[in-house]
Amino acid sequence: MNKVISSDTIKYIKSWLELRYDNADIPGYSVAICHNGRVIFNEAFGFANLKSKQKLNSDNIFRVASMSKTFTATVIMQLVEEGKLRLDDKVSDYLDWLKGGKDKRLSQITVRQVMSHGAGIIRDGLDSGFWNLDRPFPDRDEVKSTILESGLIIENNIRMKYSNWGYGLLGLLIEKVVGKPYNDVVTEKIIKPLELKNTFPEYSPDMKDKMAAGYTRREFGLPSMAVGEIYTNALSSATGFCSNAADLCRFFSAHLIGSGELLNDESKKEMQKGEWSIMGDDSNSLYGLGMDIRYIRNKKIVGHGGSCTGHKATGTFDGENKLAIVVLANFFWAAPFNIARGIYNAIDNLESPKMDKEKYDKLSKFQGRFANLWGPTDIIFCGNKLIKVWPDCWNPFGGACDLKYIDENTLQIDTNNSYGNIDEKMKFEFKDGKVQAIYRSGELIMPIDEWKKKRKSMSIVSLPR
Repeated sequence: MNKVISSDTIKYIKSWLELRYDNADIPGYSVAICHNGRVIFNEAFGFANLKSKQKLNSDNIFRVASMSKTFTATVIMQLVEEGKLRLDDKVSDYLDWLKGGKDKRLSQITVRQVMSHGAGIIRDGLDSGFWNLDRPFPDRDEVKSTILESGLIIENNIRMKYSNWGYGLLGLLIEKVVGKPYNDVVTEKIIKPLELKNTFPEYSPDMKDKMAAGYTRREFGLPSMAVGEIYTNALSSATGFCSNAADLCRFFSAHLIGSGELLNDESKKEMQKGEWSIMGDDSNSLYGLGMDIRYIRNKKIVGHGGSCTGHKATGTFDGENKLAIVVLANFFWAAPFNIARGIYNAIDNLESPKMDKEKYDKLSKFQGRFANLWGPTDIIFCGNKLIKVWPDCWNPFGGACDLKYIDENTLQIDTNNSYGNIDEKMKFEFKDGKVQAIYRSGELIMPIDEWKKKRKSMSIVSLPR
């Protein structure tokens, strides 16, 4: 990848995300991109509050839920570097109450096993109604009593079993080792050193004006509901964090090997190494120490997602290319990782080696966004060629096809999709150097602004015999 991501790439990503917002059923989403540790994109789309029509902006704060686990794991690794504990220590060496349960296996679980969700601890306790907003999140005493009562659900150290309660236990471990409340520790060891001005380990009334309202899904003919204040109490270390996209980009960029921030490189490698396969995920993904590992176009992407009532989040980074992408949405049924994946693919395609100026000048007139009843089509440069993509999806470059230059008014479709218009011509009409119309197999495709005008005048459309 280039040392600097071009302004053309950033401009295209913004135009694509704007178009997707218009057509996607999401109240709002915020996106930040960091390259080489510097924020190069920080934009918000939609509304922070649907009732008041308050526009979402890049300063708005979201609940990022399980992304909190990466903060907790980072503090654990800092304590390991300080010699205050070891990854393969038994947690019961520090929290001796684990030795008092009926299930004696609890005394054997290690710090590493809990961090990697390999300890076999119950996922959400014996009464998880807090996820359904039926009861408050648990306090410290409930975390302790529930773990002792439930014991291990499966044998430790045999496979991944995701556990919010396990990360609640890590919060208690941090408090015991440091001698301070978890929220204070993570503030001192991560938030302040990175100067994360809009990041908090727990909701507080102070952030109310900046908080993006979260929304449930619409169901059974009923509208979505706005989600109000939520305090995660002793599960702050598992799911309590609130932040914005730029701050989180800064946090994940600090985890890049060689950044010199938060941890030494050996600790970062340990966190980013897969400990367990994630069952039920068809992307060959792994879970490390407070981070998951996925692959996009054979590139290793590390990070963590988060889901809670009303909000959805993903924070990721590509260590090879020093790139971090964070997407936050104020709607539980959004798919922020799909948005991040689309951005990675866009950058990967648009930042490929460029064509020479003579070729660019010859082909540039074909570029643009066009549409008809079948949706929008973008014709853009991808390295040394023109391509056609469908921008009204979260992975427009996934179905891209090459366009071959035939003559000054004609391109030919080159695609590996047998259902598409493979090998057919696209005829262009120009006026004053601008595309007025495209005919693909005789089908009219118009510049997007012209299509919008036509579409507004259309209602019921029918065809004669």
